[in-house]
Amino acid sequence: MGVLDIFRRKKKTDEKSAQVKHETQPGQQKQTTEAEKERKIAKKKEGGRFSWWRRLLIVLGIIGIGWAIWFAMQSSCLPSPTYNLSVTVNPSDSGNASPSYGTYSDGAQVTLTAAPASGYEFVSWSGDASGTSPTVTVTIDSDKEITANVVTIMQEITYTMPIGKISGSVTSFSNVLNRGDIVEGFVELTGHYYTMDRSFRWTFEILAPGGRRVDVFHGDWVHRNHHDFSFVAPYTGSYKIRVRHNSLYDKYLVIQIRPKGW
Repeated sequence: MGVLDIFRRKKKTDEKSAQVKHETQPGQQKQTTEAEKERKIAKKKEGGRFSWWRRLLIVLGIIGIGWAIWFAMQSSCLPSPTYNLSVTVNPSDSGNASPSYGTYSDGAQVTLTAAPASGYEFVSWSGDASGTSPTVTVTIDSDKEITANVVTIMQEITYTMPIGKISGSVTSFSNVLNRGDIVEGFVELTGHYYTMDRSFRWTFEILAPGGRRVDVFHGDWVHRNHHDFSFVAPYTGSYKIRVRHNSLYDKYLVIQIRPKGW
């Protein structure tokens, strides 16, 4: 017997053994097939569940990205807030300020300029701005109400008061004030001093309507020739400044006063 015959016989024996084994275990083969089907079904179900959650997450992610893009676009398209600027002048006839009114976007820088009228000077900003310079820059981050404040330039009155003799020399200046108006300034009465002039006293008075005294000052040429005054008008009406002296020689009167018009 040759080697080839031995090999052929062994192959036939192995095939027969496998066939016998298959025929002798039909139940086991069937169980294996059923288990394999169940595993496939379970795997398919599991894969289906995973696929469902994955699809849901993808959809939610797409929706979220869409909302983010929409919100960003809306935010970029929304106009920035705007605010109003209002500038007034106090007193109303004392000059002007520019700009006096306007609507500006949030964060805008606006430079204000005050221009006093003739006879007035700018003193300060008040309200939503401050400072004493006629120009000021404000940042518009809310509605702004600003006031430019101007006062009258000091009025200077110079006057040569003639010889007073015994009866005295009197001069008066008057002005109509409103209750609450502020009046301030100073008065000086000067002149040559003569040793033979013994009547060198002088009197300064501010009289309210009806002759009521607001201020009174008694001076002389040696120690008391200057007087500062300031008062708030207690009544509305005509006020009077009156100066008198009893010198036997001419005297020189200087008054600086605000408001103007005396």
